[in-house]
Amino acid sequence: EQSALLGIDAAPQIVPPRALLGIDAEWVDGVDGGGGEPVMQWLQLGCRGRAWLVDIPALTATRPAQEALAAALGVLFSSPRLLKLGFGLAADLRELRSAHPCFSNCTPSAVTPSLDISHHWGTQQHGEVGR
Repeated sequence: EQSALLGIDAAPQIVPPRALLGIDAEWVDGVDGGGGEPVMQWLQLGCRGRAWLVDIPALTATRPAQEALAAALGVLFSSPRLLKLGFGLAADLRELRSAHPCFSNCTPSAVTPSLDISHHWGTQQHGEVGR
């Protein structure tokens, strides 16, 4: 379990001050992609040339892995030195919370400072339509 977390658990120590942290979530249909309600499969994080692809089902399979992952994400998501960016960030955080109880503290108010770029994308698109 610990070896599976190598990298993401070190992220809080290697992410530089005043950086951007990109956040994106990916889903699959139902359990193991076999249909039904979509479930979160991957959480993608990126910062200054580094990227982490977090396999949510694999890293929530055991208590020690859950605790280590929740702690690492908690440090990253609450760090005032990182601006968290995402497209549909609130929806991704909602899905992360629903993926496993260990992520219950990943609320939009706890992930600060943050910016949902989907709001700005819509503004840019509307501004370019008239050109």
